[in-house]
Amino acid sequence: MFYEEKVINGILCHRGTPDGVWIPFTLESLTTAFIAMKGLADDRQKTVDEFGGKLAKIQAAVNM
Repeated sequence: MFYEEKVINGILCHRGTPDGVWIPFTLESLTTAFIAMKGLADDRQKTVDEFGGKLAKIQAAVNM
């Protein structure tokens, strides 16, 4: 399977074959991808924050 993305004249495009035509992403598809990635980033930030809190407790206990 082949898939490639490239920014052409400031527009993100994709194609499914090595010699295929570049197809611009629609605003709707970019919005959907953005919302999904933002949700993933928010979830990962929550995990980092939780681990940071646990690490701070461990460091405080060690330094007592």
